[in-house]
Amino acid sequence: MAEREYPWTFVEKKGRGHEILADELPRVADFFAAHPRDLYRHRVWIEAGRTLLLEESEAKRPRWPKAYAWVKGRPLLYDTCHWAGVHPLDEESDEHGWRQRALVELAGANEVHVRSQNVAALRLHLHPRMFDLAAPLKLVVNGEEQAPVALPQPDLGRLLESVRRFDDRGRVFHNWVDVDIADDAATLPPPSYAE
Repeated sequence: MAEREYPWTFVEKKGRGHEILADELPRVADFFAAHPRDLYRHRVWIEAGRTLLLEESEAKRPRWPKAYAWVKGRPLLYDTCHWAGVHPLDEESDEHGWRQRALVELAGANEVHVRSQNVAALRLHLHPRMFDLAAPLKLVVNGEEQAPVALPQPDLGRLLESVRRFDDRGRVFHNWVDVDIADDAATLPPPSYAE
């Protein structure tokens, strides 16, 4: 946690399991009030391996007699960070131990800069707080300016799909656009988790 610049404190108390003790609740509430979630940040760092979907429950643990709640056919997703996500690599990536890394930045009105390694395709989730959906999107991918992309209009089906997919009422996107990436960046800056 310290490496990723998160302020944290470890407190050990009597109790069991994952209960949140009542005397800690005011501190937890104060922390969340002081650190509101920002889904529309202008800079996103993504780092992922090949396994981006968890399709089945973990094996039962000896001291935990039943598997946790699981909805079959509704995998847990690890492909998206804020408003940008990577597509899984093929099975060859497992043999090489490749990791996908991408720095995605909103550089101006409807202008996105992407620097990536081992990323074949990227999905940008669209929200009017960040994008003018009536204007084209300018993309610069690994230093190469792409042809302007016409952004799709808000789509109720895709909006509802984002609600179902993320299971998060605060994370609702009006549509998305997929970006194919042909070449890797020569280098990537180190991630800054504080931004």
